[in-house]
Amino acid sequence: RNPFEGKTITIVSTDDTPGFVEQTGEGVPYGFNVDLMNLVGFIYRTNFNYAFKNFNELIAAVEADEDTISVDTQTITQERI
Repeated sequence: RNPFEGKTITIVSTDDTPGFVEQTGEGVPYGFNVDLMNLVGFIYRTNFNYAFKNFNELIAAVEADEDTISVDTQTITQERI
């Protein structure tokens, strides 16, 4: 059984990482990370919504909601573990 099937998961990201995650003028996300998550969604039959935040808000957004993940160019630091 796929626990993600049919779920909608929110992806929080910044929109200022050219080539990875950006937005069109109409607010449609695009870039490598978006393409990657679209493939993951297809494989797991999961839907994603995107929410754009400031970089310093990403970790708190993930910690506050179990149906939220962050896809951004973040490095692992001791403070984030």
